[in-house]
Amino acid sequence: MERYVIGIDLGGSKMAAALADGQGRVLAEERRPTPVEAGAEGVLSALAELVEDLLRAQNLTERDLSAVGLGIPGMIDRERGLCLFSPNLFWRNVDVAGFWRERFSCRLVVDNDVRLGAVAEAEWGAGRGARDLIFVALGTGIGSGLILGGEVYRGSRGLAGEIGHITVSRDGPVCNCGNHGCLEVYAAGPAIARRAQEAMASEPESLLWRLAGGDKEKVTAELVSLAADQGDELAQRIWEETGEYLGIGLASVATLLNPERIVVGGGVAQAGEKLFRPLVRTLKARAMTAPGLTYPVLPAALGSAAGVRGAVAAALKL
Repeated sequence: MERYVIGIDLGGSKMAAALADGQGRVLAEERRPTPVEAGAEGVLSALAELVEDLLRAQNLTERDLSAVGLGIPGMIDRERGLCLFSPNLFWRNVDVAGFWRERFSCRLVVDNDVRLGAVAEAEWGAGRGARDLIFVALGTGIGSGLILGGEVYRGSRGLAGEIGHITVSRDGPVCNCGNHGCLEVYAAGPAIARRAQEAMASEPESLLWRLAGGDKEKVTAELVSLAADQGDELAQRIWEETGEYLGIGLASVATLLNPERIVVGGGVAQAGEKLFRPLVRTLKARAMTAPGLTYPVLPAALGSAAGVRGAVAAALKL
């Protein structure tokens, strides 16, 4: 009897899921908005409905489901299936495994979403063949997954990799985590939009005003990217600064860990060269290195599918 698994990538704005067979071949996929405003129970209920709908669409039932892999942005206790803290979901000590047991009988593995993305990129993507790899995901937040010596590095308490919450400015804006000046408040998607909105006040001729219909609150990172591609100087400056902030953060991590490769993915990375160019330049200027040593920075090969593919891989290992 064929058994199936589902991999889920839960983000601060979107959730994605894929149904795969026992060999990891993806048979169906689904994406939906994340109802963050509904709280932890509302989000978990939406995830359960997503699983049920995926199965139903393939004429399957829960009895056909072997396991589910779930990636969550934040600090995860894998052994107990707890989300200890997720700044962008506003979760603290959420018993994900407990909720799951009340709805489903199949096994569940819960992990940090970006660590799962790192596994996917290391196995099938831009990190393939590298034993020491930093995978960075840029979206609603910023996270990283570390592959060191060919294995996922989790740290003493399983919380390693929160690059978005390293401090890059002592007196910077308040982050969702409660700290000031985190990398995330400068270079994540909402931060890019906020910085553009603030700059628009003194630049009434910016193309962003027209693209946003005169309402700066409608400006998103995607809109800033579009404006930059059309030659808007304000938008281009925002992307230049964003790449520099990321380069500063990654220079610290690269100096500490000496990775073989750095892979950058997530929705914000879709901006392409206008982000990567200043990032690479700043990384090269700030990371401590030796003659002839560089830190190659590559765009993620799996794109937005990395988290889901990693979650599928985790489910297959149960």
